[in-house]
Amino acid sequence: MSNIFSNSAQFVSALHAEQLPSYNKSTPFSRGIGFSVQKAYPATSRYKPPTTQKGEPDAVAIIAVAYEPEDRKADKPNIVPVRARVSCYSRYISQHLDYDFEDENCPTKESVEASKRTPKPVELYSSDRYFYDHAKDTMVNADGDAVQIIDLVNNLYEQHLATVDKFKGFIFRLRLASLAKASSLCVPLTSFFEWLLKVLCGRIIEPQDIYKRFEGEYTTSDMKLLQTDSFEAFGYKASKNVIGTYCVILLVLYFFFKMMGSTPHWLKVIAENSTLSIATSIIALAFLDHILPKFMLLLINTVKNLRWKLLGIGVKFK
Repeated sequence: MSNIFSNSAQFVSALHAEQLPSYNKSTPFSRGIGFSVQKAYPATSRYKPPTTQKGEPDAVAIIAVAYEPEDRKADKPNIVPVRARVSCYSRYISQHLDYDFEDENCPTKESVEASKRTPKPVELYSSDRYFYDHAKDTMVNADGDAVQIIDLVNNLYEQHLATVDKFKGFIFRLRLASLAKASSLCVPLTSFFEWLLKVLCGRIIEPQDIYKRFEGEYTTSDMKLLQTDSFEAFGYKASKNVIGTYCVILLVLYFFFKMMGSTPHWLKVIAENSTLSIATSIIALAFLDHILPKFMLLLINTVKNLRWKLLGIGVKFK
């Protein structure tokens, strides 16, 4: 049983990933724990990377493998998540802000334009399929079976190439577009629920941590009461938004039952008894003032989480 790795060198050494066959030499992370390798795109690929004046390809596939001990589960301290990503990497752009076609090391303008006319491989992630098991001193998959680092890297590279395949690549891109569309709809839906929270309950969401706007869930402490006038109704003090919502509900019920031509017996009993009317009104106002805002907050968090789940859905080619 090995100890938790504290640097990239230990991780690379444990995986014997110093030099993987057909890949360039591993580059350890300077921040965090992990490494990256690069591999050229094959001549048979539909994607044609830009080339320099010497005919050397500028873009390569880069695969980054990260070891993340901070994401271990409390009941499995020896199992460390291993996450990986593959993407198209421009060697020139990584060192410069943009192409400078006067630079002899820059890809030629013609090859850049030609590359844009070919399908570019899609960036892929592997976030929950691999782990390092320190009890076994080896990397494992989600089923606990031993996995070699070369198999992980090769698998990601092949799936990356498959995203530009005429058939599999088309299906993959179509599904990505569908998921992106679905996730994009979550943004206006979240805004709509926040608007309802403001109008109906007189509350707005102002998290102290600004990053909660992008990820994570809001808490009740993130809801702030609008600085609006408050009124007292039936002995209950509430904001004008809550009182207004209650009045609108009463009007809707009144016109609805008037159109129906009959009023339920229970509603007549409440209307004819002042004590019941006051008690019912106070309960309704308390619901609008305390329960409904929490329910709206739950809806907002649900939509936010749904968006990230849609964005995180993976597509397997095999």
